[in-house]
Amino acid sequence: MTKDDYVALLHWLPCVVCYLRFTRERWLATVGKVQAHHLESVRHSYSDWGTVPACRDHHDELHVHIGGGSRRAFERKYKLDDVKLLEGTIKLMLFFMENCDYGRVGKTMAGGAEAVAVFRRLQ
Repeated sequence: MTKDDYVALLHWLPCVVCYLRFTRERWLATVGKVQAHHLESVRHSYSDWGTVPACRDHHDELHVHIGGGSRRAFERKYKLDDVKLLEGTIKLMLFFMENCDYGRVGKTMAGGAEAVAVFRRLQ
């Protein structure tokens, strides 16, 4: 899988923050409606491999750091650090890849509906 494939696949996943912290109905509503959020490395650089799916609300919150606060404020509010966000993303990605034909889903207009159907099977 290339970095471009990884980022493209992220857009079919639900928001990882919603998935890890909210109800099933809420995170299912974000499937196929996410933005790719790049996590910052120790050296203040970014990599596509360190990218997680975030709904618009959480993506905005990650960028504004909760009312001008720090990244730590976000981590305290949701009890999620970068490792947990990446772990959740990997779990979602593996489930999706194991349960659908991504090559076909990613190239069709019906892909969003099929992605939702795939994630409805995730407990």
